[in-house]
Amino acid sequence: AHSTRMASRRRMDVVAQLWPIGPWAPKDQNMDKGYHESRIKYHEERLKYHEERLRYHRSMVAKKEKNSGIEASVTKEALAAGRKVRILFVDLSNTCRSPAAEQTMKTLLKNDGLSSYFEVSSCSTGSGTNNWFKPEVSSNIEVEASDPRMVSHASRRGLNLAGRQSKVMTKEDLQRADLVVIMDNANRVEVQAAASYWGLRGSVDDKVKRLTEYCRSGTMTTDIPDPYYGGRGMQPSGQVFEKVLDLIEDGCKGLLQDCMVGGLDRISAAK
Repeated sequence: AHSTRMASRRRMDVVAQLWPIGPWAPKDQNMDKGYHESRIKYHEERLKYHEERLRYHRSMVAKKEKNSGIEASVTKEALAAGRKVRILFVDLSNTCRSPAAEQTMKTLLKNDGLSSYFEVSSCSTGSGTNNWFKPEVSSNIEVEASDPRMVSHASRRGLNLAGRQSKVMTKEDLQRADLVVIMDNANRVEVQAAASYWGLRGSVDDKVKRLTEYCRSGTMTTDIPDPYYGGRGMQPSGQVFEKVLDLIEDGCKGLLQDCMVGGLDRISAAK
């Protein structure tokens, strides 16, 4: 019996250390005003934090709602003005992803008889060159041919990238585009830097979109991965390029669907 009481007391001592407030604790601890004040302060700080997070998420929802449907609106405005909808695909070097996206979109438009309503092009953000958007720098950036691996994989899907050369984005490209469709967030940073330098930042942000935003397959990725180094990681090079082309095709189909929400009536009437 004595050993049982001692074991029980030891358990109570452990509980008191882990949870110092309770009927097992000394009376002065139960009545410790400082402890309760510290807990109040803690929860007030947590409440403030969550209120800030709530405001942030509400602002993001509002921004998303404001920008939603921009594809339909720019399509409607362009066609109403009697001109083509201008879509510009952008990536780092304009040798893999963006030219593949350009050709994919052109193929989709051709198959649907919509080529005469859209102007599709692609360009690079200087292939990693610092300050690529400055005239004295961009004029010295070397022109590159499309990656032969992408040329090969794209050709199996009826996309012709052979013989094309890379192009660096210009101020005019950014000004003219109704939609600037980037492959990853690094592209966004570069486009924004160029827009700031060219004095276009305020008019550009809303029309810069990631291609994965239009994917309908339920992909969890936010970027179209750069396949340039494909094969040096876990996946064989061929699988990387095929995956990239799958994502590009999925995104282009979704983008076209969103654009057609605003242009269907006018295009149908024209036909």
